[in-house]
Amino acid sequence: MDMTDKSAPVDDQAIDRVEAARMWQVIDSLTDAQRAAVALRYGRDLPITAIAEQMGRSEGAVKLLLNRGLAAVRDQINAAAREREDQP
Repeated sequence: MDMTDKSAPVDDQAIDRVEAARMWQVIDSLTDAQRAAVALRYGRDLPITAIAEQMGRSEGAVKLLLNRGLAAVRDQINAAAREREDQP
């Protein structure tokens, strides 16, 4: 019987939590509709159809909100990474 602890090391877990908190902080800067769509999709793992129904929008509109929201998140994270690289 294998008694090895298969959980991630504590420092990796801490880094994951910090990165997740940073990601949600960036998500908080999105428009209300983008934030809601992203939170429902990735926070609650809902399918597009359920999100569309809950938000009272078409599936296409939800996909557009997700696409634009995630692009904004990606841009902000990349900008923050560039700033960190530029610092001595």
